Order: sequence, then C-alpha cells, then structure tokens
Amino acid sequence: MIAYYEKQAQYPPTHRLAILAKALGVSVEQLLGIEEVESGDKSKDMRLWRRFRQIEKLDAKEKRQVIQLLDTFIEKDRLKKETDHQPDEPKTPKDGASFEGKTGGADGLP
Repeated sequence: MIAYYEKQAQYPPTHRLAILAKALGVSVEQLLGIEEVESGDKSKDMRLWRRFRQIEKLDAKEKRQVIQLLDTFIEKDRLKKETDHQPDEPKTPKDGASFEGKTGGADGLP
C-alpha cells in the first residue's frame, strides 16, 4: 500500500479502498475526496471509541465499575455547568435571622 504513495500514484488500488476506508473510519467517497470529511469531534473521539471497545470486553462487574466512574464524572460536569449558568443569589442569613442579630445590635456592639 505504501508503495503506491512512494511512487506518487494519485489513488490507492481500488480493491483496497474499502479496507483502507474502514481502517480510517471514513467512507470510500471521503477517502477519495468526493465527499467532505466531517472534521473535529469524530477524529478526536477515536481514542475514546477504542477504549469503549476494550471496555466492552471486560467482565460484567468491571464494566459496572467503569460505568459508575463515568457516571460520576458526567454528573460532576452537569452540576458544574448548571451552577455556572445560575445567577448569583444575594447572600442572606438562614432561618430569617438578620445580620444585626449576629453582632449584637445595629450599632455593632454586643
């Protein structure tokens, strides 16, 4: 296969296109430049998808542990995003107490 590129052939041999496209995670049309390759997320996620395939081979108990760990990170991220988008609430004392009651009086003396 590499020999075709070393000889500067424009395209790989047709009988190898499907195999090469599958290995690269693209369609034959994308490999030949007929269709645009979706950039960004898919190419960045290949490492993650390889890990998922490895996880699928684990026994049931280990899979549950991995899923619980992933769920923890996902929930943490969801909560972080949720709190980042909430407006700041004014700080008020709990249980209806006033700030003045904590210092002893309005003048700040006990």
